[in-house]
Amino acid sequence: MLEPKDENIINEEFVFNDPVFSEGILLNAYNLIPTFSSVNNELDMATDNAVCNQPTNNILRMATGELSSFFNPVNRWGRYSHILYVNKFLENSNDVVWSKDPTINSYFSDRLKGEALALRALQHFYILQAHAGVGNNGTLLGIPYIDQFIEVDGNFNIPRLSFQETVERINNDFEAAFNLLPYVYTNNASEIHPKDQNKDEEAYLLVNSPNYEGRFCGLFVRAFQAKLNLLAASPAYLNNQEYYRKAAEYAAETINSAWNNILPIDGLTFYENNSNEILWAQPRSNNSSLEEDVYPPFIDGDGGNGRVNPSHNLVASFPLANGYPATTSNGLDLQNPYNNRDPRLQAYIVTNGSSISGQNINTGISGGGNRVDSLVTRSTRTGYYLRKHTVSNVSISQSGGNVSAFHYDGYLRATELFLILAEAQNEVVGADGVLPGSFLSAREILAQIRKRPQSPGFVDDYLNGLSDITDLIKNERRIELCFEGARFWDIRRWNLPLNEEVIGSEFLGSTEGYQTFPVENRNFQEFARFMPISNSEIQKFSALEQNKGW
Repeated sequence: MLEPKDENIINEEFVFNDPVFSEGILLNAYNLIPTFSSVNNELDMATDNAVCNQPTNNILRMATGELSSFFNPVNRWGRYSHILYVNKFLENSNDVVWSKDPTINSYFSDRLKGEALALRALQHFYILQAHAGVGNNGTLLGIPYIDQFIEVDGNFNIPRLSFQETVERINNDFEAAFNLLPYVYTNNASEIHPKDQNKDEEAYLLVNSPNYEGRFCGLFVRAFQAKLNLLAASPAYLNNQEYYRKAAEYAAETINSAWNNILPIDGLTFYENNSNEILWAQPRSNNSSLEEDVYPPFIDGDGGNGRVNPSHNLVASFPLANGYPATTSNGLDLQNPYNNRDPRLQAYIVTNGSSISGQNINTGISGGGNRVDSLVTRSTRTGYYLRKHTVSNVSISQSGGNVSAFHYDGYLRATELFLILAEAQNEVVGADGVLPGSFLSAREILAQIRKRPQSPGFVDDYLNGLSDITDLIKNERRIELCFEGARFWDIRRWNLPLNEEVIGSEFLGSTEGYQTFPVENRNFQEFARFMPISNSEIQKFSALEQNKGW
């Protein structure tokens, strides 16, 4: 009775002799892929798009001067742990028996290795986006690329590659993944990609059935390659036409395959309906947590915490209903500034006088708890509340009786891919040029995006009259991708100013009308265009070079 039993610890030999446990090692790498909402709606609070009403919020602290190599809320270095999981899987996956049928086993092995390579590339991409930068000698640096499993006592002292070499390593992993993955998951033989049509049809459809639609596939690989190569091509990085061409090629392939070059018409409020706008989604969730976080507090004290406050800077970027910029010279009514505006404004932002969850919201005079700075840490600081990502029939009451709803969140959506193609193509062949493999010019893409929220008879005279649409493309990205984490990185890759003052707007009455006011100063050093690597990593590893300035 006194003899000790074996410890109930699963060892490596057991894991890779069981396909379920083996696959579990791989699935760890699906963690931390950013979605449209979640933490991404916070990143806009470090730009000229929004502020936070909670003084201790880490993004607010970063944006107002606390960013350092010791404090970095957008640190992504920890993703290397997920990369190591992938590498451990890849080292052992050939020894795993996925099926007793040799053909099915081979197809499973290929697909899962393809997923692993795609996930390794994707996690490196996110680390690169957050930590690439200029070294002390002026060289544009990337990140260490880890393509093997390193034991706990192994050598982690790995130098950074050049930025371009890192991009190429990521592209190579994506390309290898593409060759192993199904283009899409399907049970229809006619949808098998040409690269796979020489395979056993019955076995192929079994291994790559729609049951696996939440996993990486070739189409998703192409979409992320478009994002990667657009980053690489951007002015702050390689400023390179060839990478713009690659971004356009991959975006065009995705757009043609997934949407037949037509922007989904129901994509404006993709977050509250099962829209074809979303290419790759998380499982839908039934909750009210986002609404509790960002809804206004309401007059009677029930409601949300109003945490994310869109700026007047962002509101001003939404055009008039006729497509022209919202200026007085174009007809903006300063007494009623939210009337006659592009419908996306009310779809994404709660303005003074609009309603949400069945209640009218007044952020100005007589606004009660919803008024600017009325309730500390709950009321808006800018005169605006966030509507995007919330679902209209959710009801919040702190005294109980919340009504939840399904939310649709994901990783890839149509409008971003259309905008990638527009930006990349415009840089190479201008507003009306069309690169091989594409079927739409940049101007035609913007026409689809800007017409979607409008009436069927909308004519975009403003767009049609522009010879250079570069600034309009940037503005459309700002509008369409607001509160999805894009603006923070776009400002940096475009070399735009980091420290635009955030402005608010308040209604002071029928006589005074609306008045703008300063809300918050951004406080980034110029070298903060490139985020720091954690000081603890720099101290541990002598081969690891810090970005200049940190």
